[in-house]
Amino acid sequence: MIKRFRFTRAFIFTFRILLRYVLVFLLNKLLPYSWGEVVLKWTHRRVAKKIRKYIFRLRGLYIKLGQLLGVMSNLFVREFIKQLEDLQDRVPAVPYEVIKRRFINQWGKEPIDIFHKFDKKAIAAASLGQVHVAYLEDGTKLAVKALYPNIEKYVKHDLNSMRAIAKLINFFFPYFDTEVIYTEFSDLIKKEINYDNEVENISKFKKNFQGMHNYVFPNIIKKHSCNTILTTEFIEGIKINDVEALEKAGLSPTKVSNRLTKAFCKMIFEDQFFHADPHPGNFFVLPGHRIAFVDFGAVEYISSRNRLIIKNLAKAIVKRDIPRIMDSLEQMGMLSKKADKALYISFSI
Repeated sequence: MIKRFRFTRAFIFTFRILLRYVLVFLLNKLLPYSWGEVVLKWTHRRVAKKIRKYIFRLRGLYIKLGQLLGVMSNLFVREFIKQLEDLQDRVPAVPYEVIKRRFINQWGKEPIDIFHKFDKKAIAAASLGQVHVAYLEDGTKLAVKALYPNIEKYVKHDLNSMRAIAKLINFFFPYFDTEVIYTEFSDLIKKEINYDNEVENISKFKKNFQGMHNYVFPNIIKKHSCNTILTTEFIEGIKINDVEALEKAGLSPTKVSNRLTKAFCKMIFEDQFFHADPHPGNFFVLPGHRIAFVDFGAVEYISSRNRLIIKNLAKAIVKRDIPRIMDSLEQMGMLSKKADKALYISFSI
């Protein structure tokens, strides 16, 4: 009953949002261009605020979806993106009494019986789980990430709901290829609810960056890890987008930015394996401009074909070759084949 209620509420909410945009687009045909722009920007802000509030109410996979929308600056305007930014690292945590059920189900013990010390208050919460600080007997500080109890069941149901919602969006906006986004999102989530994948990903990154001391990846505490609980060493650092804190610590934001760019260029063009969840909460800056990576649930492999397409895209961007840019985006699946490329090109010139 609860699951059906979640779907019904989400479906109706989405329908109302889509209907609002249809009405705004119709209204804008009657208004002067400048007035229409003002109305559209106001609508983006209002809608994004409603989505953020609704997502926090539904929690679970809907928060993850909101995080995805919040970094898709290639599809949504700044007014929309800005309202969803706090979904990246301001998700409210669940109480200790709830999260401890995950440990009991897994190991038959509470966290305070497993670790020498376990802080009951979470330091970070996300869509699928949350992170607590713990300590070993020798004083080693740990980050313990645990999936929420029963999240696997909610994920399965919510993915089915989102497929229906994706079809609804596609009905209103046929040029917006929701099927591609849904497929990518679904595959990503199924991997993220199994921390064995994350352990494997960390090991691969550590191997790829072996000997490169400017980049830090946490060590895994295998004794206290399983497919639903992941324990790693705790990394202390400055959040990568906290420019004021970086400058106060004598660190150059420009140097940090360049170093992060080099890391991703290596991942994409050399390793063909990259960190696919690049929001600010997943990168920390350490002394000496070293960059620490965390949260490895979302990664992607790049085929040789796509690597060549990305190179061609980069060349096209430098040369401002709009038709080649459109072709490259379509080949990568970032532009719907139904889209009117001529219209995109006319807006870009």
